[in-house]
Amino acid sequence: MFFKKIFLFFKRIKGVKALIVVFAVAVFATPIRADSGDTEVTLGFSWRNSDRGLTMIENYISDSSFPFTIVLEEWLKKPYGWWVHHKKWSEFSLIKTHNRFHKRAQFVFGVDFLLSKELAFGFELNVGLMERKIKEVRKLEHIWVDRIPTFGYNRHEKDEITYEEMIIPINLFLNVKYKFEQLKNATGFLRPYIGCGGGIITAVNFDDRLIGSQFPQLPDEKIKINSIGVGMAGIDLWIFKKLAVFGEARYVKIFAYKDHVEFVTGLRLK
Repeated sequence: MFFKKIFLFFKRIKGVKALIVVFAVAVFATPIRADSGDTEVTLGFSWRNSDRGLTMIENYISDSSFPFTIVLEEWLKKPYGWWVHHKKWSEFSLIKTHNRFHKRAQFVFGVDFLLSKELAFGFELNVGLMERKIKEVRKLEHIWVDRIPTFGYNRHEKDEITYEEMIIPINLFLNVKYKFEQLKNATGFLRPYIGCGGGIITAVNFDDRLIGSQFPQLPDEKIKINSIGVGMAGIDLWIFKKLAVFGEARYVKIFAYKDHVEFVTGLRLK
């Protein structure tokens, strides 16, 4: 099921979405010379201390907004001298909601290019997955008010539609790190580092299926691109000559929004 979703993702994305993917592939498919010693690859997992994972979406219809009802049309009119009450409305409810893991977790892919023995310049891509299902129950009443209708005049209809929202949060940024190689040389396995960087936070969704984009009565939901600043401090534990495990704490500032802290762990390949 997971690989099916990945296939559908690459099948459906177009335009700007495709450019983001192409750029990411171009950056992170850079040939890595394992014997050169001047490039390090990061494969990790990050966890935010906040559920505010949807700041890239404007006017997002949050989980707490459900259930809700939208009256699409309601009026009284007089065709052929008789009053008719005609009403259409939709009731929305959540079938599946984003859980805390969806809102806080992301996978981390990065490449560091060593500019000197202790200074490195790098790229990083963080990718998450958020999905939910929303049920819409459409109802219609067409009632003759001031006369006894003949057969077929009064109508009651009901229809159910299920929407699936799948959102791929993306953080893409550049960073500079100072790695304390002298301490690694002294201990043989321990290398602290500090760094900072900046980039963008955005998201990709499937076929613009955000629920607010489907109905004019709801706020129009749009994916935005926001700038971010990142400060980081961590430590590498080299268990082999070309393989380390690491732990890292980050301060992430989404400009015009509140900041949050992330904790990252994973593998460093040299």
